[in-house]
Amino acid sequence: NTDTINFFITQHDDDAKKVLDRNHIDYILIDEDFFNMLNINNSREGSMMDKLIQRKNIPDYLKFIDSNSRIHLYQYVESKNK
Repeated sequence: NTDTINFFITQHDDDAKKVLDRNHIDYILIDEDFFNMLNINNSREGSMMDKLIQRKNIPDYLKFIDSNSRIHLYQYVESKNK
């Protein structure tokens, strides 16, 4: 859906957090192959997707859980504090 795409392409952590809150998201599962298939790599640099895949500059409200070579799992920890 549109919120999913907007979450991953945004470069603003506050906007990404609003999407998670609005949709009551607890976990984020990222499959790199899926994003390659969508061909949204042109807007990737500095985006939330890029941060989560590279595991760099992750917002405080997300906690890295686990990954393999192509799939990454994060927990939205802020949602537990509401």
